[in-house]
Amino acid sequence: LALALAGPAGAATSLGPEERLTASDPDGSDRFGHSVAIYGDVAVVGAPGDDEEATNAGAAYVFARQNGTWTELQKLTAGDDAQSFDEFGWDVEVEGDLIAVGSPGDDEAAGAGADSGAVYLFEWNGSSFEEIVKLLPSDPSNAAYAYGTAVDVGIDVPDEHGPLAVTVVAVGAPRAEGLQGVVFLD
Repeated sequence: LALALAGPAGAATSLGPEERLTASDPDGSDRFGHSVAIYGDVAVVGAPGDDEEATNAGAAYVFARQNGTWTELQKLTAGDDAQSFDEFGWDVEVEGDLIAVGSPGDDEAAGAGADSGAVYLFEWNGSSFEEIVKLLPSDPSNAAYAYGTAVDVGIDVPDEHGPLAVTVVAVGAPRAEGLQGVVFLD
């Protein structure tokens, strides 16, 4: 919004030369770029159709800008939890040293049925992003609500040297309540 207000009406804002990001292991059905998020010099790109772990299990790619160039740093997946059609990477968010990845096709929530969904949180450990928690919907009676279709993270960093504190994770579940949809604040 600030860019649109920075110049006279109709004036174009120049952001610099365009750089094209691609996955290190591209496949025609990965849907790389389905979701994107950026924070400072870190960008995360979702590819919910990635088949490395299982058919459409999904992935998220982390890029870092170093010396003005974006370089792939890491590929995130659900690892041992990955199953076909989980679509990990449907939505992604990065805030500080934390990455959230939505997986709306995940089926793990007890009693919730197929496509109940999940959100994975990854934290920077100094050399890579590692999974710290997998969030599942808490309402097992509301089957197939695609928890993780949209994700956002709020964090609080007390000072430059203080610990990262996650204050809230917002998770969209558009199929909940008979398709009325719900946003869960964790």
